[in-house]
Amino acid sequence: AYQALQLKTGDEIIVSDLDFPASYTYGLQQSCPATVKVWKSRDWELHLEDLQSLLSDKTRVVSISLVSFFNGYKIPLQDVIQTIRAHSSALIALDVTQALGRIPLDLTDIDLIVSSTHKWILASHGGGLVGVPTAKAREWTVPAGGWFNLKDAFGDQRFEGAESLPGAASFTVGMPNYPAVYAIRAALDYITSAGIEEINRAATPLVEACLEGLKETSVELISPRDTGHLGGIIAFRHPEAERIYQHLHSKQIHPMYHAGRIRVALHGYNTMENVETFLSELNHALAKSFVGN
Repeated sequence: AYQALQLKTGDEIIVSDLDFPASYTYGLQQSCPATVKVWKSRDWELHLEDLQSLLSDKTRVVSISLVSFFNGYKIPLQDVIQTIRAHSSALIALDVTQALGRIPLDLTDIDLIVSSTHKWILASHGGGLVGVPTAKAREWTVPAGGWFNLKDAFGDQRFEGAESLPGAASFTVGMPNYPAVYAIRAALDYITSAGIEEINRAATPLVEACLEGLKETSVELISPRDTGHLGGIIAFRHPEAERIYQHLHSKQIHPMYHAGRIRVALHGYNTMENVETFLSELNHALAKSFVGN
């Protein structure tokens, strides 16, 4: 996506410190001439005034996740869009990996939408989704080699030049990963048939119960304490996080343990019994903690 912008010296990219590395590491490569500015979180949330202070006429793109992979923080999307539009001419690139298939989405006025496919939509690894509004196709056309992404890869003039298809089609530079495509289609059909509103309605009380239960333990919550700012994910830290994770795993409870924190994700197939079992086993593990003893 960054290659489509053909960034140059003096351009600026804004990313957040709650985002997955793939969202920003291109800008940190020595080959990228642009400058990366980091929208830093405070108390595990992102604040609009901090974003505003970073925006300028040099800002080419703001790359942000709707829901953070790290702690589940959900940005106030419409307020973020308004802030960016009011203080810059930057494009907005939105990663919805941690939201798609779990919470209702309104992606109006987003310039680029990307998502992995292995999270809430229950498809496979190895796939990806890209959405580009027709009006923004010129800005998001990748000048890459390949063949599937080209207007005419096999014509008589193929050695005279190569022209990419516009917009999202330009991202598919090689043979599509058809097994992943089939899995994605089936997954989207399944999730759509269940209904995102219904999934969110069923899972929200579970998130609330889990959050309240975690507040009563000795873990350090690094997610917002208001479920209105959460997208289905809760994260916490503890000095003995690895041992706690191993205990939970032994009880067939499968959170993520990565980057120094334990992360819980609650979907439409989970039940209140699942939450109660998790909290019970977590408290059991915490009772065996020897930190400070």
